[in-house]
Amino acid sequence: KRELLPPQDRPIWVHGVMTLEPASTRALAEASTGAADPLPGIHPDLRQYVAEADTFTAVPPKKADEILDVEHMMQDDPNIVEPQHFQTDQAVICADSNLLILVATEWHT
Repeated sequence: KRELLPPQDRPIWVHGVMTLEPASTRALAEASTGAADPLPGIHPDLRQYVAEADTFTAVPPKKADEILDVEHMMQDDPNIVEPQHFQTDQAVICADSNLLILVATEWHT
């Protein structure tokens, strides 16, 4: 569940481990640039959701933003009253398990 914080509590540092649909995984995997650390600085509590055997590749942050369509993700949320900005800092994908690990920053403009 998403909960919005008051503006003075921004920026928000986002750490996510997500299972994707195969088509999204393919798009990110095709944009990847090579092997990556499977735990790119994610919060330690999230590490339990990442299998040790998974192999990840790095996705350039700007390409990840484009594929995930973050430009519209924030703008199309009816719960947001102020303009928001979301930026991917790190993204890694495991094509075998459809797993995306994302580290990002969110703030209002």
